[in-house]
Amino acid sequence: MDEQKLKILVVGAGGIGGITAAHIARRGLCVEVVDPCSGLAQKIQIY
Repeated sequence: MDEQKLKILVVGAGGIGGITAAHIARRGLCVEVVDPCSGLAQKIQIY
């Protein structure tokens, strides 16, 4: 059986969305951030 990893999408890279995404990523989960402002999501890249 293949193990599937949970993927979480955060829509909005503002203050709340960015902090939420960071906390999710720190727990080791896969998180992707989408924002209509093209440069904003890239500025808070989480690795």
